[in-house]
Amino acid sequence: MAVSGHAQSFLTNGLVSYYPFNGNANDAFGTNNGTVQGAVLTTNRFGVTNAAYHFNGSSSYIDLGRPTNLQFYSNFTLSAWCLVSGGSAQNPRIISYCWGNGYELLTQGNGSSRAFQFISGNYSFNTTSNYSQGIWRAVATVYTNGICYFYVNGALVNSGANHAPVSFTNNLHIGNNSGTTSWDWWGGSIDDIRFYSRALSTNEVQMLYQYEAGGPQLSSAAVVLQLSTTNLVVGGSYQIQMSTNLVTWSNYGTPFIATSTNAPQYVNMKSSQGYFRILAAP
Repeated sequence: MAVSGHAQSFLTNGLVSYYPFNGNANDAFGTNNGTVQGAVLTTNRFGVTNAAYHFNGSSSYIDLGRPTNLQFYSNFTLSAWCLVSGGSAQNPRIISYCWGNGYELLTQGNGSSRAFQFISGNYSFNTTSNYSQGIWRAVATVYTNGICYFYVNGALVNSGANHAPVSFTNNLHIGNNSGTTSWDWWGGSIDDIRFYSRALSTNEVQMLYQYEAGGPQLSSAAVVLQLSTTNLVVGGSYQIQMSTNLVTWSNYGTPFIATSTNAPQYVNMKSSQGYFRILAAP
């Protein structure tokens, strides 16, 4: 098996806008800055102050205007960290771009335990499980070729057919329904929203979660090592291992299932040093 590595920033490949909410609602990667409407800065998942936004569930949101470069119709990815603590009587929105015709990321209902939901072109797709309030979670939806993939904390929790967005006639809102200002208010906190104009792979979503869950980051991009492999068996289980001396090896991350004969894997070089190899998992 051949293994080689080269530096690559998958985090910025196809990234259009990124909102780390570090003291403001500015777009840290693109030019789509937000206008805060009642939301207040709060502590993020790492305990850092003024590094996320809290929404009161009744009147606060962030308005991003109507950016044409976020009007996705085919392949795209939405990701965000969120903490639920209430919300309005309808279906509180995390991201909403043109209610009914564009795309939206939200929770279904406003109960103490609820599913996440993705709406695209007025067709909805849910997670199969409900999630309790009061816990920070990473949520990501990937839409590609008529299929929606739903991830929570980096794990694929559901996938299936869905429709593409059809039009964008309202502003893009974070924290409430973009088609109205009378319901669907988010109650809780939101952080680290990313908009990609491409469909991230399952491996990339897992890597994004590992990167963002590891601790406060100083930049919007990370250098990662891409392990390029050959002769993998599709459907086979493999394990990345790391060594500092080429003698003693330890497992890096969890085993993965090969989806192709050369399925690439990624190593976060901000927190890992040494040599890497990929072996068939027992």
